[in-house]
Amino acid sequence: MEVYTTGMRTIHKTCLRMYSLKKRLLFILCMIFSCFLIVIAGIGVYFTSVLRRDIYKAVKDTLGVYNRQLNEQLRALEIYLFEVNGNNVDISLLGNSGDDDTYTELIHVKTLLTNSLPSFSEINGLFVYSASSGYFVTKYGSVGDYSSAYYIRSMLKGAQNNGTLSEINTKSWFVRKVDSGYHFIRIIRTGNSYIGAWADAENLTSPFKSISGYKADIFFTDSGGKPLVRNGNVTEKYDPQAIGKKYSVLRRNDGVKYVSAAERMDFGDCWLLAFIPLADIDRQLLSVGALVIVLTLTIVVLTPFIIYMLNRLWTVPLMRLRAVAETLHAGAFDVRIPTENVRYTEIMEVYDTFNEMIDEIQKLQIRVYEERIAKSEFELQYLKSQLAPHFLINCLTTISALAVNTENEAVIQNMVSCLTNHLRYTLSGRTYVSLSEELHYIENYIALAQLRTPGSLEYTEEIDPAVKDAKVFPLMLLMLTENTLKYNLIAGEALRIRITAAMVYSGDARFVHLMHLDSGDGFSAGSIELFQQIKSGTKNETSADSGHVGLYNTLKRLELAYDGKASINLSNEPGWGARIDIIVPYTPFEPPALPGKDS
Repeated sequence: MEVYTTGMRTIHKTCLRMYSLKKRLLFILCMIFSCFLIVIAGIGVYFTSVLRRDIYKAVKDTLGVYNRQLNEQLRALEIYLFEVNGNNVDISLLGNSGDDDTYTELIHVKTLLTNSLPSFSEINGLFVYSASSGYFVTKYGSVGDYSSAYYIRSMLKGAQNNGTLSEINTKSWFVRKVDSGYHFIRIIRTGNSYIGAWADAENLTSPFKSISGYKADIFFTDSGGKPLVRNGNVTEKYDPQAIGKKYSVLRRNDGVKYVSAAERMDFGDCWLLAFIPLADIDRQLLSVGALVIVLTLTIVVLTPFIIYMLNRLWTVPLMRLRAVAETLHAGAFDVRIPTENVRYTEIMEVYDTFNEMIDEIQKLQIRVYEERIAKSEFELQYLKSQLAPHFLINCLTTISALAVNTENEAVIQNMVSCLTNHLRYTLSGRTYVSLSEELHYIENYIALAQLRTPGSLEYTEEIDPAVKDAKVFPLMLLMLTENTLKYNLIAGEALRIRITAAMVYSGDARFVHLMHLDSGDGFSAGSIELFQQIKSGTKNETSADSGHVGLYNTLKRLELAYDGKASINLSNEPGWGARIDIIVPYTPFEPPALPGKDS
């Protein structure tokens, strides 16, 4: 959070977004009602999902049980057919004896099939075919099965005539379309005798007119998902493997959604699919829907009343408090919150506390403001007073040494003049000076240092004329120069100092870019890191090493003088040494109307 002072008010800037408490209370109330409705709706959705999945599981389990039962029944039929075909003499000799015996054999086989058919309710008919004699004997349950028997007889005779009888599937059940329907056919061969049975695909699904009380659409499909239904009642293809893996809701060509389940049949390469209309399942949830509607209407009816009560309890007192706060924000501290007709103890306590706080603010406002101004002035003067008292001592020591020889009188007078100018500038009480004046006294300071150590110091500057009148605080650059000489100037060794100043722009704003270069040892990595930490606030200036107090003083003075709008950066310049960049807002310097005398 940033804090800055304007006039008599302190403004706190924060990155947090501000909200209206009244609107927030209404928003919270709406959120509570919305959450309540969402919970109710969620409960409805949950129960719907649970019911649908339970029905799916029941259908899936029913299909699995039926698959096992049907497989057992058809397996028992196969065992019976194997035994009959292998052990019955009449079947093995059918048509291969004399005419009288053949007639007897036909009667015996017919009787055998007639007596066997009722034992296997899942099939529609039985048949026996003798490849050696061409006789075909069949028994079926209804007249409608004649076409099926005729199809099987034609299939066998045709295969025999074509020499492909051995290629007919005699190992498992297979599907054939007969007229408009589909049949499962099983053929067992022993020698030249073929015995088998067929079952209508729709006849096998007749037990499933309903599952768990729901009307279901159940039919077989082949391995590719083609429905095995009569007259093409179902024309679309399905993916039985995908349907059989998990719960799913499928929209069929009729536009209706169904809970679908699938079971792979063990007796053959086919699937059994079941579809239950989703609407039939959801009808059981009408009571839950009615409850949701009743609760929703109740909330809608009660909401205006609740909002009205909240408005009386909270909004009116808050609006009074807000009105007084806005008046205080405008700078008028003579306003108070009226406490007449307040009926609630808690609100009365808030009003009284707020009024007392305003009284205290009125008493403290002027005093705090004056103390803040005094503190800022004291800090500026304190920072100015820290400029190298040892430099004065060194100059006086040099003058004392030169005074021993009368030939140095001219040098001493020059040094005393420069020192006088330097002290007059550094000890002045002015808050701001022009950049050109600051540079003038740097030149005076350089001249003073050159008198102390002749031939050891080289100074250059490059100043943009547009910034010479820029307003800066005294010693901004001089303190950096003094710091450079203090730690890098050695008699007999060359030291270069270079100062540049230029105008830079950021949008419409103008800034002065000042750069101070020296050819000394530069900054250590630790010093730069510590300076960055102090600048960012992670460490305070008490952590500063004693070798760079001038830099930290400059940083502190920049913060005080330019209200955070200035910046300073340390680095090392290749081919030189330490580099210091300072950027400050450009403001033309205007001398005071009645300039005082420097003391």
